[in-house]
Amino acid sequence: MQLVFFIVITVLAALLPPPVAGQWDESENLVLDSLEQYRLTEDPEGLAILGRYQESAGRTAEAVATYQKLVAIAPETAWAHASLARLHFENKSVRLAIEHAEQSLRLDPMQEEMLEIIAKSYLEGGRTQDGIAWLEKFKKANARSADAAYLLSVLHGSAGHENDAVLSLQEAVLLDSTNIFYRARFGEFLWNANRLEEAEVQYRRAYEISEGNPRILVALARLYGQMGRRQDAAALWEDALANDIRPKEARRRLFNIYRDLGEYETAFVHADEFLTLSPDEPDFLEEVGDLYRSLGMPEKAMQAYGSAWKADPEHVAYAYKGVEVALQNDMHDVATAMLRRILNQNKADLWAWTKLSYSLDQSGETDRAELARQAASRLDEGGVNHLLLLGDAYASGGRDKEAIDYLNGAYEKGARAPAFLFSKGILEERMGRYESATATLIELIRIDPQHAPGLNFLGYMYAERGIKLDEAEALISLALSMEPENPYFRDSLGWVYYQRGEYDQAVVELERATGGRFEDAIIVEHLADAYAAAGYPKKARATYSELLSLTNRPDVVREKLKSLDESID
Repeated sequence: MQLVFFIVITVLAALLPPPVAGQWDESENLVLDSLEQYRLTEDPEGLAILGRYQESAGRTAEAVATYQKLVAIAPETAWAHASLARLHFENKSVRLAIEHAEQSLRLDPMQEEMLEIIAKSYLEGGRTQDGIAWLEKFKKANARSADAAYLLSVLHGSAGHENDAVLSLQEAVLLDSTNIFYRARFGEFLWNANRLEEAEVQYRRAYEISEGNPRILVALARLYGQMGRRQDAAALWEDALANDIRPKEARRRLFNIYRDLGEYETAFVHADEFLTLSPDEPDFLEEVGDLYRSLGMPEKAMQAYGSAWKADPEHVAYAYKGVEVALQNDMHDVATAMLRRILNQNKADLWAWTKLSYSLDQSGETDRAELARQAASRLDEGGVNHLLLLGDAYASGGRDKEAIDYLNGAYEKGARAPAFLFSKGILEERMGRYESATATLIELIRIDPQHAPGLNFLGYMYAERGIKLDEAEALISLALSMEPENPYFRDSLGWVYYQRGEYDQAVVELERATGGRFEDAIIVEHLADAYAAAGYPKKARATYSELLSLTNRPDVVREKLKSLDESID
């Protein structure tokens, strides 16, 4: 009877994989107890059965003792060394884990799990260099081991050997070209190294081999997004949606892609679907509000900003944006109501008091506007911040006289920050106070000689008035040395050449400023004027025609077109 029982157990042990701890309930522990007879035997097969059942029952220490006895009797048993390596690793006995994993691999080199245990043990034991040396030695003896090459890349990466890490991972891909994990990891390495085109090759191949693995699809879509390949990214995110893969991320990514492509209806479809899945994501609501705002849809923009603020009441900046939209669209009653809600939440909000003063003033409620201004002044305790905020509010509303009065008040109280002086100079120039604007900008440059926008603006002021053109060129060139790709600085330099009568050079700089895109009305008009003056009437006419859809003064452009046609005739 005992022999029959032994045979049954042996067959079961041969058929079943080594069990995982916790698989056996209390009744099955009776079986384990009946196997205790093997503890005292020298029979390797019986010890194997006992060790497996001890391990499955969660009696780890007993399993370790049994396996140790087994390998002492039968040292060539690879799986027993592997079991000991795994158990020692789980118990944080790193040295013993390495020892048994190495022995197991000597007996059977084709054990991926043992390589992982060795690599992780060396890492956790702080012996990264020892781990690299061991794996290098193993790889020389097992030249076709892609697993060893991969784990070497992990250790090299941990040690900061980026180049060696990439080379080892590349070797793993070459050794096992159909392993999508290795390819994806190689793509990730290349991506992190900003080798985006090479990363795309690896991810694309992994995607093809895996026939649409969801994780690789998402990674490739994100990579295309970073590469600016919006159409390719959109196609993959659409595939992700069709297969219900990361629907929230897909909707959000598609909103951003179609927004950037100018396909606003499609963008809003994805925005609505995203908000159906997750209605209270304030940062996304803000993005939606920003798009509505840029498209001149103030009511929808304010609704989105309001929803964002409701979702995150502590983040009052969402409410600020709603107020700004209301004020920009002369919806002063709406702005006043929003500002009162902000102040109910925080009576000490200086920004809200200054905006409330302006909003009430615009509504004709001058007495209440004065009370709000006084409240702002008290909060600022004689400082200049409330004056700066009031100046900004009135300047934004086109009430330049009041704005400059507030800014001058701040200046008299000692305000000299470069950003403040720059704003003051721009406002003075807009009001036609060229001498004051020049003095302000010169003072700004004296305080901050590297203030590129200030250098450019002063140079442009000279160029616009046709004075001090050599000084203007020097100022703008210095600004360009700091920001060589800034199209507005390039436009200023082109305008200096135009005012000098150097029209061909003006065309060169102004073409660089547009970058082949007709987006900024002032730059496009300057380019058209330069074409006309340089003797390129066809280009001038085409550019003026493009300008008609951009400019807010189409009558002036039509007059220039008429003069151009008359000069051609």
